[in-house]
Amino acid sequence: MSEEKPENYCPGGFHPVYLGERFNNRYQIISKLGYGVYSTVWLAKDLISQSPRHVALKILTANSYGSLHPVYELDILKHISRTDPSHSGYKHVVHLLNSFIHEGPNGNHLCLVLELMGQSIFNLQKCFPNKRLPVRLGRQIAEQVLHVLDWLHGSCGVVHTDIKPDNILIEIPDIDDAVKNHLIKLEQAKIDQPENSGLISQPIVNDSLSDFSKLNIRITDFGVASWKDNHLTEWIQPPALRAPEVFLGAPWNGSVDVWGFACVIYELLQGRVLFRGRSGPKDAWTAEEDQIAQMIELFGPIPASVRKRGRFSCKYFDENGKCNLLHVKQLYPYSLQDLLTQTPNKSMSVNDYEQFRAFLEAMLKYEPSERKTPKELLNGPWLSNEVSD
Repeated sequence: MSEEKPENYCPGGFHPVYLGERFNNRYQIISKLGYGVYSTVWLAKDLISQSPRHVALKILTANSYGSLHPVYELDILKHISRTDPSHSGYKHVVHLLNSFIHEGPNGNHLCLVLELMGQSIFNLQKCFPNKRLPVRLGRQIAEQVLHVLDWLHGSCGVVHTDIKPDNILIEIPDIDDAVKNHLIKLEQAKIDQPENSGLISQPIVNDSLSDFSKLNIRITDFGVASWKDNHLTEWIQPPALRAPEVFLGAPWNGSVDVWGFACVIYELLQGRVLFRGRSGPKDAWTAEEDQIAQMIELFGPIPASVRKRGRFSCKYFDENGKCNLLHVKQLYPYSLQDLLTQTPNKSMSVNDYEQFRAFLEAMLKYEPSERKTPKELLNGPWLSNEVSD
């Protein structure tokens, strides 16, 4: 398993963390849960509170907060924690419990104390043949994620911009018991702490999870989230999940989360990504150009109305007013129906697939205003009707 690079433990970078270390005279480090570009995440014991007894401690890099590199994460987490808690999406987000600044050898680090969750859906995928979730489980996850997006966009005025399998975590009801089992596994594995504190990430797994009908997910990581009317950056989303308007440098809104989630739910049920841009031989074209070409192959030309709004459209298209790519000349059109039937998910019937295809197409519109909203999708046939086992 890859970990953060040791050379990033430098001034402005990661804070070196040691097992048993205490933060804010309250949170004692137990083990490492994971890491990202701008943070490491640790399992910690709260030495003061009995509920919750265990928390996730997210330690941001020194240069990612309170510097020239703005991050809205803390403000957004505080805002959503007090916004419309009666909404069904509220309970499907990892909420902030506390925050503080920790001074270390590499600078001052914002530390976020978060509710402790289990493994991600990305890890759960590996438990199923060909990484394809059963349709009932995929439908259940989709419903909960869309409730979150409806709440974030409508009640909170927030765009997540980074909905992906890694950021969809599984809630563990008996978390303290799960932590005990987690520690036993760590002891058995005899994981020693290297000098550079680059411990191996070990997410908590719910060994007792056998009835997936009771599975609840939580959306996490608001590190690159934006306000609807105040964007952190215009270049957002993981490349494979990036909406076309972002590639083109056109204005975007909450509908980018809808496009991105369409790519996610396709991946969860089909076991492969929908788009994967690759650079051409001898750099004949870029990965971004290739991904736009894949969109055109699947959905046809990008409308002129969308291209005209893009600041970067001239990087991809010629100037004759048509949707002709500058460098990718050979296209091979295919349909979403073709993709879904090539290697079908055995848990889905023909009717399931027809409804699922319509569900995806409602989210994968070039024109952002034409994409269905989370609320509309929740009321659509794929989520409101029963599907096959």
